Amino acid sequence: MMGIDMIIELGEDIAAIEVKSGKTRDAPSIDEVDKFFKVRRRIKFERSDIHVSEDGIEHYPLFAAGFVRDMEDVWDGPRF
Repeated sequence: MMGIDMIIELGEDIAAIEVKSGKTRDAPSIDEVDKFFKVRRRIKFERSDIHVSEDGIEHYPLFAAGFVRDMEDVWDGPRF
């Protein structure tokens, strides 16, 4: 069963979003969603800094959810 919190349109892309506000950051649904659905971006809002993990998931701090419409451009920053 998928536990994705939202599927939204960001520009021309479809993005799956998961919000993790607790101590547990496990998110198996966001890890697997692209295997079942045609989403181009996977975004996780959590207690972390901005980065893109090796598996392509974009990570943002929780407060950044208020600026989700400003994220239409794909992350083009450095890979950490």
